Formats: sequence, C-alpha cells, structure tokens
Amino acid sequence: MGRRRISLVAAIAVAGAGAVAALAALVSAAPFETRLEFRIRDGVSTGAVWDATVTLQDRFLRAWYAGDGDTLVFARLDPGEATLEVSAPDYQSVSVPVTLRRGRNRIDEPIDMTGLRIPGLSHFMVSEDVSGSDLHATFWPLSSQGPAVVNHPALDLWIGARISTQLSGATRGETLFAG
Repeated sequence: MGRRRISLVAAIAVAGAGAVAALAALVSAAPFETRLEFRIRDGVSTGAVWDATVTLQDRFLRAWYAGDGDTLVFARLDPGEATLEVSAPDYQSVSVPVTLRRGRNRIDEPIDMTGLRIPGLSHFMVSEDVSGSDLHATFWPLSSQGPAVVNHPALDLWIGARISTQLSGATRGETLFAG
C-alpha cells in the first residue's frame, strides 16, 4: 500500500507540474496585443480633417473624416520606438515619436493639423449682421465656379480693416479705426 500511495502522489505531482508548465507556456505565448489609440483634428477649428493618411510601422490607415471625438487605432504592433506620420491634403504633415509598450498605448491629446490653403479658393463672400452697435462679418470661401468650398482646412487668418471719413469721391479723410 505504501508504494501505491507514493506512486499515486508522484503521478499527481508530475501531472500538476505538467499543467503548471503548460499554463506558463500558454500565458507567455498569449497574444497581448500592442495597440495605439489617438485622435486627429483641425488645429484651428478643432473640427474634422478630411482624407487623412496615417502610417506607423509600415502600416497605414485612411481616415476619410476624422474629428476630435473620433479615436483611430493601430493594432498588432511591435513594441518599441516608432514614429506616427499623419498627412492630409492641404495640411502640413505631422510626425509624432511614440514609445509603444505591450498592451494598450494612447496619445491623450489630439494631434492638431495645420491647414496650409483652401483648395479651389477663388474669393470670399462676406455676410454682415448688425447687433446693436456691433457689425459681425462672416467670410465664406467660394470657388471660381461659384459654390462654397466645403470640407477645407480652417486657416488662422488676420483680416484688417481701416475705417475713415470720406471727403469727396475716393479721397479718404481722417482714420476712425485701423485694425
């Protein structure tokens, strides 16, 4: 009886050790996916960026419409140092260095894209609204065919104005406001 008991204990110990080894091998080979989550947006309007291409580790994704609230994700990445490249028509390209660790990685702040031009812009149409003693002007970008240019980068523009009295014809008098 003593030998049977020792043999049974030995068999259980060997089976237990085998199970522990199998579990350790399974855990070490488990696909803990390395992924990167990020957002892109127009840096001026904080709105959407149209037709963006993003590359990372020889992979790319196309974001036809990506706004501040949209999270973009690269999955099954290799851990280590990498560079996230973001480009879109009529925007300045952006390169963001990232250190990828195994598991979930996130760039907390949105990647702001800087608009370079409004494609197809011919001229602006101005609409005014008088509110008390204030004059509010809205500038609408128009193409040479007439319709408004939509889905374009927001540009940080400075528009100056000089308001003066008119003496006669096209002759300006005293400047009342310049800015």
